[in-house]
Amino acid sequence: MARAGQGAAGAGGRKRVVLSFDVEEWHDAANLRPFLDGRPEEARQDRVEAGLAPLLALLARTRSRATFFVLGRVAERRPDLVREIARGGHEVACHGYGHRDLTAMGTEEFREDLRRARRAVEAACGVAPAGYRAPSFTMRGDLLGVLREEGFSYDSSLLPATVHDRYGRMPLALEPGRVAYRTAGGVVEIVLAAWRPLPGVRVPVGGGGWFRLYPYAATRWIVDRLPERDVVTYFHPWEFDPGQPRVAGGLAGWRHRVGTEGNLVKLRRLLDEYPTCAMDVVLGEEVKRDEG
Repeated sequence: MARAGQGAAGAGGRKRVVLSFDVEEWHDAANLRPFLDGRPEEARQDRVEAGLAPLLALLARTRSRATFFVLGRVAERRPDLVREIARGGHEVACHGYGHRDLTAMGTEEFREDLRRARRAVEAACGVAPAGYRAPSFTMRGDLLGVLREEGFSYDSSLLPATVHDRYGRMPLALEPGRVAYRTAGGVVEIVLAAWRPLPGVRVPVGGGGWFRLYPYAATRWIVDRLPERDVVTYFHPWEFDPGQPRVAGGLAGWRHRVGTEGNLVKLRRLLDEYPTCAMDVVLGEEVKRDEG
């Protein structure tokens, strides 16, 4: 079982890592998209299993449960992998259908994408997903009501970073120490972890390229000093697949590949040092508070 960390406990008591994975292909990453446009389909060979298999094995060994936000297109092409996730006792949630940014998507276009994705995920594993995460964290506040209308209970698309061109755009008044908020749209928003090194500055810490880039000791130091008890994380299977094709150089290629070689070892350390849970546990606690 994953153990509690040995560092400072923080304001909310013992730290708890909320594990989530966005199940998409390596070629769905926004950083690579400009380098793949116009290339033949063979340049986009699917290999999500190469990163997903070692992740599922690690979670089983450490008895850690996570939420997997599955892309509808992946669910259609590899329903066997979605069933394997569910058989492992993990929560299966929705990541949209084709990994399109929501910034320029109309309301009804978003609704259709959402329905298509949900049908694919449910058909693959037999469970209707309750949670949603927007591709590249591009959720808009005016779309939250659509999630509720379509039967979703929570969203986890807010990474409140001030150092990124896409993240942190959803209007939500954040309070230190809280990760779950009931929104005007009726769904619960579960906010990803961000570090505040200076007033008005928030830096991602809970996953993605940031977890790959930081030395593990730095991540642990930051996590232990966050005001929130829950540290909401996000990872992608391709971040644990150093054998994926290289299609970009320069900064984009470096950002995509940095740290993939040792990322599974880093994650193992995180799971060994902190208790973990899936998103639905946080949702259940928020609902219980509302009812109380």
